[in-house]
Amino acid sequence: MSPVFAAMVLGVILEELDQFVRAKAAHRKGLGDLLDDNGSGIPIIMAYVEDVNCLLPLEDMEEFI
Repeated sequence: MSPVFAAMVLGVILEELDQFVRAKAAHRKGLGDLLDDNGSGIPIIMAYVEDVNCLLPLEDMEEFI
């Protein structure tokens, strides 16, 4: 059952982090800083049970970690 409970907790945490880094990307886009993806570093955060994969710009890593 521990992977199920971990997934429940990670779902809540990752949803909040996703909203936070998306807001930062929107702010960068408003400033005209498009970064190398021309999308201002839109995050990609994926999780399956307790495994998490993230694609984030370097600018957002410190807060994410």
